[in-house]
Amino acid sequence: MAKILLIEGENSKVTDKTKFTEEGKLQDYLEKYPSLIPLAEIVEGASDLLCIGREVGAGPGAIDLLFIDKDGLLTVVETKLAKNPEARRTVIGQIIEYASYISQWTVDDVYRIAAEYGKSNLDEVVGNIGEEFRSNIERNLRNGKMRLIIAVDELIEPLRATVTFLNSYSNFDILLLQVSNF
Repeated sequence: MAKILLIEGENSKVTDKTKFTEEGKLQDYLEKYPSLIPLAEIVEGASDLLCIGREVGAGPGAIDLLFIDKDGLLTVVETKLAKNPEARRTVIGQIIEYASYISQWTVDDVYRIAAEYGKSNLDEVVGNIGEEFRSNIERNLRNGKMRLIIAVDELIEPLRATVTFLNSYSNFDILLLQVSNF
């Protein structure tokens, strides 16, 4: 089992890895600390993410977390714990279905969702004020351009293999993110 040594001044403490007991805790961490999603390490030119929604309605379901970056690119994050049987095949269909609904949204839908989440000054918060930001959102939506991330507590081989296959033979990318709890 993995361990982390926390050192503060002269004090140190060993912390053990523990399992997430509920998916909501994983969502809490990603919502509060978007920097846990290391996009800059895997996507060239990726900028910081801002959470603009949690449990956002998309068709018959709800997107766990919705983020946006300064370029108006939306990022959909679906979380699953390894113990959930949906963490294998179902989550793939789920996140693609959400993407299909988002592709039908308008810029005003994005701003409404952000405002409902408490980000009514979206332009200022993102630091990209003006029509250019709105135009970027509109262009990304129209082109179906968005990021899809499946965040898990433990990487399951069938899920990794399926995501690898999709990324090799399709025009969109799905990223896998493993988050550990200590």
